[in-house]
Amino acid sequence: MARFAATLKAAFVGAAATAIVGGLTAYVTWAKQSEANELARRSLELQVAKATSERNMERSRADRLQALIRDAATHYTDTIDRLLVEVRRELERKEGPSQLAPAARAMVAARDEFRGAFDAVRVQLDGDFDRVSLELSAGPADEARLRQILEALQRSWPAKKSALELAIRKVLDDLGLKAGA
Repeated sequence: MARFAATLKAAFVGAAATAIVGGLTAYVTWAKQSEANELARRSLELQVAKATSERNMERSRADRLQALIRDAATHYTDTIDRLLVEVRRELERKEGPSQLAPAARAMVAARDEFRGAFDAVRVQLDGDFDRVSLELSAGPADEARLRQILEALQRSWPAKKSALELAIRKVLDDLGLKAGA
């Protein structure tokens, strides 16, 4: 019986040891998995924060671009408005030397500056384009004449394209839409 008790005790201690080792193994595995889960959660949070930050930066850039375009659209008219206020002051002046002519010159100079830029764009779209338009609007198009005009346009287009791009950049520059802004 003592031997049976000793065997039973040894079996019980062995089972208890196995249970403890199994529990410790399970705990260590759980702890490692929890740590891995926490690292994955933190990584995901960082990715979400980065994506949110990038989205906010893009939105901010888009907002700045929209404001720049909105301001550029009124740049010319605001300039003329400001100069017309000066002209109005001079028209209403009752005393002192008149500055009406210089105020009017400034207004015309502003108009000419913008008009020059816009005319440079218009000029690139005249000539051959006008001849095509005229040929098409004069009733049934003369196929040979239209071919001749379009071939001339094809030959002159590379130079016109470069000049047109330059003229458009000048207009955008005059409106405050500088490249890289």
